[in-house]
Amino acid sequence: MAKVPTRQLGKTGPQVSAIGCGAIVFSADHSDAKLSNLEVFLGIKFALVMSPELKTYTVRGDAQYVHEACEKSLKRLGLSSVDLYYAHCIDKTVPIEETVGAMKELINAGKVKYLGLSNCSSDTLRRAHVVHPIGC
Repeated sequence: MAKVPTRQLGKTGPQVSAIGCGAIVFSADHSDAKLSNLEVFLGIKFALVMSPELKTYTVRGDAQYVHEACEKSLKRLGLSSVDLYYAHCIDKTVPIEETVGAMKELINAGKVKYLGLSNCSSDTLRRAHVVHPIGC
């Protein structure tokens, strides 16, 4: 059987599948799947919060929500930690330093190995990198 090609995630990250970046979506509004005993690199995202009444999304990047969203995802998936935790988008009402600081706390607690940002400006990325290294 042929080996699936891999590539490094960022400059300092792990090797992941080059096909589709090894991505499968699991989120609060997509699945209640449980993962165990699988050899996968698992990334979970946060920041978009759906309002069931309005059927709209708001963005949250405050420290409380960063922790809350991670804990809920870990519980839903039946896991104690994940490889990657990333902000799907940036909450412009919260300093990125607060968001990344909370993410760093999750790394220090052993719940997350790597952190990431999606849909952000280069300035935001530079400011975040001061708080914790962000692989590019």
